[in-house]
Amino acid sequence: MAKTAPDHAATDRLACDAAAWLPSADPDTQQHILGLLTAAAVTGAEPIVTLRDGLRRWFGAAAPAMLPRSPPSGPVPGPAMPLEPLTGPRRPTVWPVRPKRIADELFSSWLWRCATASHVSPALFAADVLGSRPDDVDRDIAPETIRRLARLSGQTFEALAAGTLPLVPRSPQDTIGGMVEDLLMTEERLLLARRARGGHRRDRPIVAYCPGCLASDVKPYFRRRWRLAPFVICPAHRAMLLDRCWYCRSRIDLLTQSRTGPQPRCGPCGRLLCEAPVTPRAVAAKLVPRQRNRKRCGGGTLRRVISP
Repeated sequence: MAKTAPDHAATDRLACDAAAWLPSADPDTQQHILGLLTAAAVTGAEPIVTLRDGLRRWFGAAAPAMLPRSPPSGPVPGPAMPLEPLTGPRRPTVWPVRPKRIADELFSSWLWRCATASHVSPALFAADVLGSRPDDVDRDIAPETIRRLARLSGQTFEALAAGTLPLVPRSPQDTIGGMVEDLLMTEERLLLARRARGGHRRDRPIVAYCPGCLASDVKPYFRRRWRLAPFVICPAHRAMLLDRCWYCRSRIDLLTQSRTGPQPRCGPCGRLLCEAPVTPRAVAAKLVPRQRNRKRCGGGTLRRVISP
């Protein structure tokens, strides 16, 4: 049913709406728009639909340019207000994952296990927790650093210091084999290390390993005694200790590995160290008794031949 024609006040409002929605300097265009809005008001039709259809009929391709643009999205810019900077996240005082150091574990091996337990590459982990890394972490780590790591890992200073290679053991072992090892540790010349040339550089560590031990350990780790030159054979597996990667012949450095995982790998080539071929039993059987005799007498003069 058609409605009555709008009065003068309604017509004025429609004219204001037309000028606000579709401003145009052409009087004929303004009259067309006002007529569309008046017809919509009289018939009760949707004014926007009626306006859009009428513009298409009358102005063709120029009709879109005459339609109103949508208002800009987002908040309306207002006066600048002071912002309070948020404080950065606090560093945790204790690591969320902190494996305990095993009784005869090397200190660098414990750091490697902490990194892999947190699914962080050992290289990044060592750079973060040590900062300035010494050439030989097991021999040159500062007592202050050990105390700080003890607080972060929830362990005692003595437990972590027992994994280092000091001239005087901080935590003597209470077994006969352990006491012999501690005695050998006091002889710096018996520790595996590549000697610096000319005295301008520090000694570089040489880390040996037994593939059988790494493969059979529930939690693979490196023993302190593997850093001693007189120990060349693993009595448990009758296999010679290796001081290089079995595949690419690179030196073993646990804290330069970029990959993480439960088993230690060679840093340069990524091969698993536990996959190294085992020494033939006949060769190992001849060397194991000699090593045991040297161990009982305190090491003697047996020196391991290290390839340059």
